[in-house]
Amino acid sequence: MKLKKAFTLSEVLITMTIIGVVAAICVPVLFADWHKAQTVSQLLKTHSTLSQTTYRAIADNGPIVSWEVDGLTARNFYDVYLKPYLNVMNDDLNNEFKYTALNNTQDSASFGAVFYLNDGQKISIKNPSNTEWGLEVGVVVDINGDKKPNKMGRDIFVFNYWMYHPITPEVSGKFIPWGADWTREDIKNSSVSYACNKKKTGDICAALIAKDGWKISRDYPW
Repeated sequence: MKLKKAFTLSEVLITMTIIGVVAAICVPVLFADWHKAQTVSQLLKTHSTLSQTTYRAIADNGPIVSWEVDGLTARNFYDVYLKPYLNVMNDDLNNEFKYTALNNTQDSASFGAVFYLNDGQKISIKNPSNTEWGLEVGVVVDINGDKKPNKMGRDIFVFNYWMYHPITPEVSGKFIPWGADWTREDIKNSSVSYACNKKKTGDICAALIAKDGWKISRDYPW
């Protein structure tokens, strides 16, 4: 009569415990990596969509530097240069929203035009600003609309339409992440309040993602 070998109860429990520990370690890491990949994918889609609207608007209205800017507001800019080239779901919105900065402080912002794309992204347009750097239209993108976390550098990112940039002429007429013309070191470790690190607000984190080849690197302040 042959004896059949089998696992003892203690061996089964030990094996299950090991599997549970490994899963507890690996699953959050895998989920975070998936979440980061989804974030970059959506962010890149936004960049592509709004860049294409710029090219189409230029084709219809001439170079951005020739556009009428006297008295131009965010709503004018949206109505003339964006809306005709986008699939907009809703644009009759409250112009103020609250969010969390990367350093976990609470903040709010007001915008001249706010709208949702048909994929649920929320786009907020600031009034044009003529600064020492040039003429810019600030754009804040919430890649998942009103869903949480509503946090800068996680689902909220800042871009610029540079209508004119005399210091860096090559970005004139382009839609780029705010701070994309900075060095990586300055984007991440600058002492300015909006740098992309957990001690600052993180307003220029989209620039860090773009600088790293449209990916979230290991030192990104996730």
